[in-house]
Amino acid sequence: MHTRRKFLRDCSLAVTAAGIAPAALAHQPMPTRMPVERLGLAHFYGQLNTNFTVRSGGQTTALLLVEANGLPGADASEGERSFSLLFHGPAESPLPQDTYVLDHPVFGGLPIFIVPVGLAVATHARYEAVFNRMAS
Repeated sequence: MHTRRKFLRDCSLAVTAAGIAPAALAHQPMPTRMPVERLGLAHFYGQLNTNFTVRSGGQTTALLLVEANGLPGADASEGERSFSLLFHGPAESPLPQDTYVLDHPVFGGLPIFIVPVGLAVATHARYEAVFNRMAS
């Protein structure tokens, strides 16, 4: 049978360990939490105006998710599978079209093919990712 003192000590140790563990894990690479194939429009829509980090050629670039839209002509259920994402990135170091691993605090690392769209303006470059999946 546990005493009250032992119970309180065990709880204190658990709370302390829980506070230390996240800080220790913060410097480790984020694993993919959900395969990109299972993510839909609603997942990304909930992350509008958050940064995704791209590492390429020893350089780190922040891309801001500014739009998440269903593709034209897709009904509601198809819109969840067929959608586009629009990102803004720094104008001074544009990325070429390619598949990059985009790191995000919620999603972890996601391999996503992005394409520069339009002309870069003085304030930012624009990138688009299009998802067009068949119904299963």
